[in-house]
Amino acid sequence: MTWAADATALADLDRCEEFFVKRHVENLAEVEESAALTQGKEVHALLARWWVGEAIESAPPWLDEYAKQRAEVRVANQVLLVEEPVYLGGYGGVPDLVLLGEHGVVLVVDHKTTAKPLTAAWVEQWALSEQFAGYLDLVEATLLEKGIEFSDIVVKTSGLVDNPRRFVSCGSSWLPPTKVVVDALQFAKPKARKFVPKDSTGLDGEWITEDVEVPVSRRVGSVGDLVATGWYEFAVPLGLCQELAVARVIKTQRALDLRDGATPLKRTRSCYAWGRACPYLPMCRLGTQEHRAAMRDILIESGVLEVREWDFANRKA
Repeated sequence: MTWAADATALADLDRCEEFFVKRHVENLAEVEESAALTQGKEVHALLARWWVGEAIESAPPWLDEYAKQRAEVRVANQVLLVEEPVYLGGYGGVPDLVLLGEHGVVLVVDHKTTAKPLTAAWVEQWALSEQFAGYLDLVEATLLEKGIEFSDIVVKTSGLVDNPRRFVSCGSSWLPPTKVVVDALQFAKPKARKFVPKDSTGLDGEWITEDVEVPVSRRVGSVGDLVATGWYEFAVPLGLCQELAVARVIKTQRALDLRDGATPLKRTRSCYAWGRACPYLPMCRLGTQEHRAAMRDILIESGVLEVREWDFANRKA
């Protein structure tokens, strides 16, 4: 797979260039994935199979419920891309789903899983998304490269009141206006397991389930019951996309420079984030490259880190 900086890589670049290099250039990954990442991959894999019409035996109950709520959407739209890597220069990504919708509007769909309520505030956070703006540019370039043609009449009658982002003229072909869609799936909050000893020795006892929200590191089991879904469309203004595109080009070039050997800058305020220390901190805190290399070997041999072959799927959730 072609190396490219995706939205996750650029977010990590913003966090700390040293973190970016360790994760995306040296391909050092934590052996133990978070429960949220594992569950997210499970959900995305099943959704991809469902959208292409694959029969899924022994489907989990949540997928049956999701299928009921999205059946009309799948019938009314043509599937163009599903989990297909797309590239534009040194930038790339894997949109979950691209649909050709009513009146020729292209819908770039991103599945989002959460245990949080789908409030207005939760939805609005996606209105200004560098990831989504990048997906729009990637999808437009990919569809044009594939030579997918759309009727002038279909595009011109789609209606400007919907604030389409742009029209792209390509000879006799037209690319329709594009929108991003957050396909939200809210699952029940996972439950914690607590060991209750029967005596003072603590050797004998039983595990009980607590009906409380717990940190990701303590979550157990697979994806819980589906609580709610949402289908939220955003038409990203052209001016905003241009601003985000400029920032994305600058950061992508820096990512390519770091890939090719530029010295990364450490941002020490990011050594502790999301309630935990950076997994690469034991290396970064040492004073010489020799000592850092030795610590890298120790972390790999002890099963904390591993060298994982690069691809977008390693980080997708």
